[in-house]
Amino acid sequence: DATLSIGIGQVLFPQAISAELAIPTVLYAIIASFIVFIIVAVRKKIDKKAGIAFIIIYLFSYLLLFILI
Repeated sequence: DATLSIGIGQVLFPQAISAELAIPTVLYAIIASFIVFIIVAVRKKIDKKAGIAFIIIYLFSYLLLFILI
């Protein structure tokens, strides 16, 4: 499980995480998850159009992390 490995990693190799990076990342994850949930709930299918939208949301996360912050 990815959650378990992240927790164990912090126990074995502790690292400080700044709020400057964590807060926008968490907010983006919540917003992106909500958008994906809404798209799937409204369309009731995952087709090529939805897949492209999800990939754009994914790529925008890199833009947020490396360019905007």
